[in-house]
Amino acid sequence: MHSVIEESAVSKAVDDAHEKWARAKDAWNAVTWALARDPEVGDPVTESGKTRSFVLDGARSIGLPTVRVVYEIEPPYVVIHDAVFEDSKYGQTGHA
Repeated sequence: MHSVIEESAVSKAVDDAHEKWARAKDAWNAVTWALARDPEVGDPVTESGKTRSFVLDGARSIGLPTVRVVYEIEPPYVVIHDAVFEDSKYGQTGHA
């Protein structure tokens, strides 16, 4: 398991999201949990694959925002450089 480090701008984005979405904390916990357990879960942004992006799709029905992050794998750390929270384009989660 890797340790997740947030840059200061990311911490601010997370704080701002908590004020706007009821389940922003749940979304953020899901993102950091996924990255800590499998840093390669996101799509590579660079040829080396060291810098990656990951998207957690939210759901409007439960107040869960979509979260997009750009991060770098620096074992034993995952450093999150950018995080964007936005209204989900999906009404619900799950399968039809």
